[in-house]
Amino acid sequence: MTVWYCEDDGTSHTFGWSALTARANGTAYTVGNIRKQDGSVTLGNERAYMCVVAGTSGAGSPTWTYTMGASITDDGVTWREVTGQPAVNGDVTNTVVWATGTAYVLTSAIIKNTAGTYYFICTTAGTSGGSEPSWDTTTGHTTADNTATWTCIGAVGAFAGYAAPFAYMQTPTGTGFMAAGDTLYVSDRHVQTQSVSFNLTSSNGTADLPLRIICVDHTATPPTALALTASVSTTGATYLRFCIYVYLYGLVFTCGSSSNLSGLAGAGLTNDVIAEHCTFNLGASFLLGYIDASATYANKVIMNDCTVHYGSTTHTLGANGGNVTFNRLTLTGSAPNNAFNTNAHANFVVNDSDLSLATSTLVTTNNATLYRAVFSNCKLGAGVTLQSGTLYSPFGDMSFYNCSSSNINYSYRRIRYEGTVDHELTTVRTSGASDGTTSISWKAVTGSTASFGKPMDLAPIAQWNETTGSALTATVEIAGAASLTNGDIWLEIEYLGDAASCVGSVVSSRRGLLATAAAVTTSSASWGGSPTYKQKLQCAFTPQEKGPVVARVYVAKASATVYVDPMMTIA
Repeated sequence: MTVWYCEDDGTSHTFGWSALTARANGTAYTVGNIRKQDGSVTLGNERAYMCVVAGTSGAGSPTWTYTMGASITDDGVTWREVTGQPAVNGDVTNTVVWATGTAYVLTSAIIKNTAGTYYFICTTAGTSGGSEPSWDTTTGHTTADNTATWTCIGAVGAFAGYAAPFAYMQTPTGTGFMAAGDTLYVSDRHVQTQSVSFNLTSSNGTADLPLRIICVDHTATPPTALALTASVSTTGATYLRFCIYVYLYGLVFTCGSSSNLSGLAGAGLTNDVIAEHCTFNLGASFLLGYIDASATYANKVIMNDCTVHYGSTTHTLGANGGNVTFNRLTLTGSAPNNAFNTNAHANFVVNDSDLSLATSTLVTTNNATLYRAVFSNCKLGAGVTLQSGTLYSPFGDMSFYNCSSSNINYSYRRIRYEGTVDHELTTVRTSGASDGTTSISWKAVTGSTASFGKPMDLAPIAQWNETTGSALTATVEIAGAASLTNGDIWLEIEYLGDAASCVGSVVSSRRGLLATAAAVTTSSASWGGSPTYKQKLQCAFTPQEKGPVVARVYVAKASATVYVDPMMTIA
């Protein structure tokens, strides 16, 4: 099988697994009848069973077995576990077709004949013949097929959509059901509520073939339309854990309802999770909640077009290790004190997102030992503080590109262990960089840790070059309160300098390691803000191929302030 089905109504029990008729004592059953277990059922063991040998059930409930395709003897009746399979959920398209020379076992999937008109289930294990048998299509009758035997369970169309679905979406991801690359279709009517943590911790998926769990419109099987309303809710001090190779679409996850620690997490195992158009809700009443996107640095989480709902001002969206990317994220609910929280070993990226709910602190750093956080093209809340906490590690790097509460497209802030860089509107070069209306520069402020061996690097400045074979000079203008040397600040140019290959070339204005520092060339450029010194960083180079020229400015002087015009000229 490649697809499975899940639907339950956790409240009114009017559809899905809850609505299935339970098996009863002393009752006559015919082949093709589908029943759920009678009596109490442990969470995750909800199953649908088909009668494959007609008869009368016993005076008491049989011992139910929950593995895929398990057979259960119930006095005169034999039941077969069939939960979630395409055929019994109205999906003839994805039902396996009978094949020649194939070994079939009693736990094999339900098949259809090659004409696609009837369903059969294996009742004697064996190998199919070299040609399709002459099927007995009377329900309950058997057909010999070389050493295998099939029992007809009805015509295609005998089973309605979602007639035998899983009740909990984590169940089929467990051992013996979904295989790598399989898809679980979850009905848009699905309502799953549980008082224990939700653990999606299957090892069935792989990096190349993740499991897929997709919310779909329940009115057609196979589905013809996507949906966004299937829900999973946990109560109490609980977690939602995703430790799995999985793709999620259109699901609504709600976590926790108590006053204890709760959260959405991927903890303890490798996880590679991609979620699209999903909603993640942190419950409203508990003391501390978080979304810990990944808990070990081998993990990867990508959320595209997702919504995160904060139920309390104490909630935060955490990146505790791994590679975590949020694209087109929307924040809703209570305005958080700290919208995001980064910790050790995290690579944290937020793009193209509406973060306007955050009006206090956008991101807090917690003694991170190795991580990167990048925000780009994001709408922020008025008055928000971009970052709080200290970058204790020299490897820490936080960047905010075009992120603001107002409609400006030049906002820039970078926070490094060696210092900070911000966009500047007063000390700017005349006819320098601008957005077409407002002139801008970058204000670089180094701390005491900046040095020749550990300089602070600014964002790259790129320009396309069409000239080849001729010497060019790249210039970046700078200004400040002190005259700087080529040991304090320098320009690095990356270009295509080899006509025979795509290997890039690099030239730098930095002083030699054993050379004496020399003053950076004085400039006559005009600047607003009346800086005391105006200088220009220059590098000569000879490109051999057309392509991008990328400039990077490095500031090595400790406790210095320098203004950089981010408009490179090449002549």
